Amino acid sequence: MRGSKTQAEFAEIMGVTQGVISTIESGRTEPNMTFLMKMNELFGTDLGWLITGDGGAVKDTGADYGMDTDVTRLARQLQEHPRLIPIIKSLVSVDDKLLRDAETLAGLLGVPVEIAALCVALKKQHT
Repeated sequence: MRGSKTQAEFAEIMGVTQGVISTIESGRTEPNMTFLMKMNELFGTDLGWLITGDGGAVKDTGADYGMDTDVTRLARQLQEHPRLIPIIKSLVSVDDKLLRDAETLAGLLGVPVEIAALCVALKKQHT
């Protein structure tokens, strides 16, 4: 679930130590419910999948990372039409925290971080 993030980076996002991530990934311990609920909240990861492994990892394809289908669709369209990126950039601002959030979304959607950041910024601007 941590994608390209290091254990230390993922641990910081999750509010735990790198050692906790290491013990979970190595199978020496199971994540507690608080950890699982935080993954659900931050990444839109389905709790049922986290607990049982059944079903899909993400709640549904239209709600990746808490994004509605319009924003998810926008991310895919920006990937297909990169000439739109400068236009979207002129409409939103992207700070460091937003960029870190976007890195996770990028992994979930399979799009570049820049595109994910723009989509996160748009979502925040319009909610």
